[in-house]
Order: sequence, then C-alpha cells, then structure tokens
Amino acid sequence: MAQGNYDHPSYITRQMNDCITVAGASGTTVLAAYPMDVNIRRLSAAVLTAGTSAGAGNAIYPMILNGTTTSTLGTFTLGTLTANSVVQLPDVNTLLPTGSILFFKNGTDATGKAALGIELHGNPLTGTWGTP
Repeated sequence: MAQGNYDHPSYITRQMNDCITVAGASGTTVLAAYPMDVNIRRLSAAVLTAGTSAGAGNAIYPMILNGTTTSTLGTFTLGTLTANSVVQLPDVNTLLPTGSILFFKNGTDATGKAALGIELHGNPLTGTWGTP
C-alpha cells in the first residue's frame, strides 16, 4: 500500500503513450489531455515516411497548450532520415497540468510522418490521481 506520493504506483510506474503524426506542412497532431497532472519524461520519434525537406524543414515540435500559453519541449529534426530511423529527446521532465493538451506541430515539410513515443508518470508533488 502506498504511503505517499513518491511511492504511489502512479509515480513509480512509468506510463507509455504513442501516436502517429499526420503529414502536412505545419500540421498539428493532438496526442492527449490527461485527467491528472503528469510529468512528461522522454520522447522519441520513429520515421514512418521520409520527408523531402532537409534539416529543420522536416521537424516535429512537441508542445504543451495550457490555457492560452504554448510551450515547446524540444525539436525532433528528422530532415531526410529514412524510414525506421529513430530520434530521441533527453529527459524533458516537464509538468503537463490537468486540462492541458500535449500536441505535436510539424515543420514545413508536407510528406514526413513519424510514430511518437512518450514516457510519463503521475506528478508526485500534486498527487492529483487521488488516494487509495
């Protein structure tokens, strides 16, 4: 039985979530909104369809929309990487508050697509997942 937020299963056990981006210049893929505060930890992108733009033209920007405020967690620069290439972001350890949206914005490339993997866990400071 959990004794506090730091030994609660929602914090100890990392969760995984995934999605596939839509192709299209400056397109947006919404991943999730969670019913509790979570910390986004690591992010990865696996190329499904190679882009035709070099460098930052074929990029994916993981972002958080909290009310009217948008923040960027980093950049996946995919360029002309071939299918099945994987790019990872380091531990971003960023709070995604309840009611906020995690989404991904494309660069200017119109053809690139990627599968995204997101590691997250319940936020131990707010503990909004409830008590057992």
